[in-house]
Amino acid sequence: MNARFYLIIALLIILYGAWVFLAHTHGQSADSQYQALAKLPVYAYVADTTKVAPILSGIGLIEGIEEYHHETGYQAALELIEAYALPLSESMIADYSFPDVITVTFKPGVSNDRAKTSLMFLLRTHLEESDIDSQSTPTARSCRKSAPSKAAV
Repeated sequence: MNARFYLIIALLIILYGAWVFLAHTHGQSADSQYQALAKLPVYAYVADTTKVAPILSGIGLIEGIEEYHHETGYQAALELIEAYALPLSESMIADYSFPDVITVTFKPGVSNDRAKTSLMFLLRTHLEESDIDSQSTPTARSCRKSAPSKAAV
């Protein structure tokens, strides 16, 4: 009887250890998922410069946003020319009108979803859907990968 008692205690300790390990692994997986989603910024292309100020002030009020920056279309064009070593000069693009670019990144965590939803609502009130790059395809893939399968239900 004494040996059986110690065997049951050992089994319970092993089960508890396995449970703790699985819970820890699941938590790490969720954290890495939030980190991956936070690395996907939202880009907004604003052709009408009068809409930039209301959008930026609205973005500043949303919690869960890590940072945002605004670049004029001309600045963005110059950065692209430099980054890809394009055979263009400043004088060649001076006559063109490029949309301003607002880049928004999120803090990793559960608040990421709420912040992204609030941001998308704000951007959709000022811009057309075609002017917003919300990284929806990589986000959907990432969420689908982390979602539990329904086959087990």
